[in-house]
Amino acid sequence: DLREGKPTVLIAKAAELGAPEDRDTIHALLGTADGIDELTALIERTGALDAVETEIKELEAVADAALATLPAGAEEILGALVHSATRRDR
Repeated sequence: DLREGKPTVLIAKAAELGAPEDRDTIHALLGTADGIDELTALIERTGALDAVETEIKELEAVADAALATLPAGAEEILGALVHSATRRDR
């Protein structure tokens, strides 16, 4: 996504949490092959990665609570879908 210049939630959060020079770096390097390592470090340094992962866990908990109100069997089927959509191997 970084190499392709996709405006992801991680990029938006890094821009939000970062300093003005971080936003300049994002604009300069997003979509370039040479900027991957620096952008990855910036995402982690600004706390964007932790913030987005925390938000995902919170939303997953909300989804799990909603699933618990569904009829028997639905929670098991839809729960697997929720978890596959919110968890990603690195």
